[in-house]
Amino acid sequence: MSRQHHRRLQKIAALALASPGLSLYMGAASAAEERSAQIEEIIVTAQKRAEGSSKVPISLSVYDAETLDRIGARDFNDVVKVTPGIEFSDDRGAKKNITIRGIYSQAGSATSGIYIDDVPVQVRVGILNLVGVGTPRIFDLERVEILRGPQGTLFGASAQGGAVRFITAQPSLTDFSGYSRADISSTEGGELGYEAGVSLGGPIVENKAGYRVSAWYRRDGGYIDHDSFLPGGAVEKDANWSESTVVRGALTFAPTESLRITPSMFLQKVNINDSGFFDPSASNVDDTDFVNKNALLTPADDKFYLPSLKIEADLGPVSLTALTGYMRRENDYALDYTNVVASFFGLAAARSISEASPVPYSNHQDVYSQELRLQSSDPDARLKWTVGGFYSYLRQEVHQQIVSPALPAMTQELWGMTVPYAWGADMVNGDRSFDATNILRDRQLAGFAQFDYRVLDKLTLIAGTRVARQRSGYSYNAAGPVNGGTTARSGEQEETAMTPKFGINYQVNDSNLLYASAAKGNRMGGANTPLQPTPQCTAQLQEIGVTSTPSSYDSDELWSYEVGSKNRLFGNRLAIEGSAYYIDWKDIQQSIYVPDCLASFVANVGKAEVKGFDLLVNARLTESFHLGLNVGYTDAKVAETAGVPGTNIVYAYKGDQLDMFHSPWLFAASLEYAFGLGGYEAYLRVDDQYRPKNPGPFTSLDHPGTPNYSTLYQPNPSQNILNFRAGMMVNGMELSLYVNNALNDHPFLYDLAALGVGGSALGSTFTVRPRTVGMGMLYRW
Repeated sequence: MSRQHHRRLQKIAALALASPGLSLYMGAASAAEERSAQIEEIIVTAQKRAEGSSKVPISLSVYDAETLDRIGARDFNDVVKVTPGIEFSDDRGAKKNITIRGIYSQAGSATSGIYIDDVPVQVRVGILNLVGVGTPRIFDLERVEILRGPQGTLFGASAQGGAVRFITAQPSLTDFSGYSRADISSTEGGELGYEAGVSLGGPIVENKAGYRVSAWYRRDGGYIDHDSFLPGGAVEKDANWSESTVVRGALTFAPTESLRITPSMFLQKVNINDSGFFDPSASNVDDTDFVNKNALLTPADDKFYLPSLKIEADLGPVSLTALTGYMRRENDYALDYTNVVASFFGLAAARSISEASPVPYSNHQDVYSQELRLQSSDPDARLKWTVGGFYSYLRQEVHQQIVSPALPAMTQELWGMTVPYAWGADMVNGDRSFDATNILRDRQLAGFAQFDYRVLDKLTLIAGTRVARQRSGYSYNAAGPVNGGTTARSGEQEETAMTPKFGINYQVNDSNLLYASAAKGNRMGGANTPLQPTPQCTAQLQEIGVTSTPSSYDSDELWSYEVGSKNRLFGNRLAIEGSAYYIDWKDIQQSIYVPDCLASFVANVGKAEVKGFDLLVNARLTESFHLGLNVGYTDAKVAETAGVPGTNIVYAYKGDQLDMFHSPWLFAASLEYAFGLGGYEAYLRVDDQYRPKNPGPFTSLDHPGTPNYSTLYQPNPSQNILNFRAGMMVNGMELSLYVNNALNDHPFLYDLAALGVGGSALGSTFTVRPRTVGMGMLYRW
């Protein structure tokens, strides 16, 4: 590398890291020369081999680096907003849930596979109130692939509804490249946000060794004021701010032309100062004045590091790939139970901050995975095949406490008794009414194979399967008065699962593909932790037909049937991709909430049917006008009424919606116009995402008497998010201005009505970020 080139890279890095006020947005040195009226093909690895996305017989949404910048994506939620068939519940805290084609339940194993460079990072949900997946922030990614429909044959049991793959930028052995971005923005009713990041890469020894390094920081300004209802409680303006830091490094060595070795390290840390929820009764939403009335701040820290090693060997007619990955995730967050215990047991409400009850959680997760696969190398061969083996081991330790320093005094005041006498157990370490640790271990050993055979020039048959031996075990220890004493229990569940896939493709011509497929999805079962053995808890378990907490639950499974087409028309100016599907889901792992236990257990309950379609349209109307339209419809409903045999207890009614929070419909449209301005290339872009309200009915809302019935939760209303962006290329650098949520829509999402104890809003409501105006720069070379 020349000294002049070094100085140029240093200037670019300094600009990105020293300019928190600006962000470089989608650029290229001469975008005007490269722009054409044709739609570019994106190369993907959705079938674990490189091929054009229009040739892959899977319902697929893919976003390359330029597209991610064009839509202003900074985290996974920004991608989901424009993608049909997928939902992402995110309270900007610890609880993040992914639903693909309606397949999700708040219990048991994950239903969506999440991968960073083919290393699985999904988490089991429903452990001691933990519901959350870790997703990387959007910086220096080569692309994001979202695969709809079961992907168990190639990606394993957790990819029951589909898979999300984050592919990072890789080292080059021949070319130097870089990417720099910075941004500043202001949220209405809130504070400033900003970011800066840079990545560099290129050969160390040409054709023998290369590197890629990146570093990025972002602060999202808060817009929810925290004003505790208790004297001396948390008071902070714009309290829900967050900080994200991502650092990544990768090296590629090529000792021979046929061998590549790539070790890499991915580190991410997200700090959230306070929950993104607010109390509607204390807020003036019309003036963008949101207020959280909880007694305490509820911060969340989520950090993980992911070292991995990828070895690729070209053995002539076949290729060998070995992937080794390890993820260490440390997720710590807090809830506010200041009035939960008091309300539940009829004690006096808290009167000062000294009586507050923070609930700290810690989730430490270690995932080791190893994959070894062989596959055919010739892309034009009549028979293309992939065979391999996979092993993973997950250890997840979750620790929960309820700190209740006022419980002894409150118990004495109300009942005239000491805690051990009234509750049957003493406090833990003097101030904890509950202290529990759950250690979970999952093991999987699997073999998989898929064969694509071209029986005729245009007709290909696909057959594949995965056979996995799955074992899950746990050990659970809990103590404290809320637990009714000391509990110690362990359990294990083991099974063998098979996930076949069959398909047929007809390649009409190079621009048009028709396909049909049938695939089985599976997620492993598990063991239940025991509920608190209090008298009222035991009594209510018996009322719903359960004598004690079930020790385990089995895997659930589904069959998905899909037909689709991928078409490129009018000289590759119009791309239309569509699919329709039907899913039959049985023995669903579901959470059965027992109010008098303040907890839930997992059981295999009922079946569901999911019907829907997705449509993606991408059109270059002219060289200057670019139109995008994504439409998705997912009708996920209970297929048969399910309950306890021999009783009148019903868990779910036929025809009810599986998910009360997510809309069956998504409409996402974009229009971009490119033009010349003063000798520079410029553009204007508008994006609109609309989701109507889910019409119901819902078992948990519309059928009193069911175990999960609760009037606290309300379904999400319709929402419409309109974004504008304008940019100009100046000497290879793109300057941009944008307005996100221009209509300042603020729907009440995941609405949990206040319990009304002492005026405290326990949970409350979430909304989208208010209108945000920003400016930025981006440079890519």
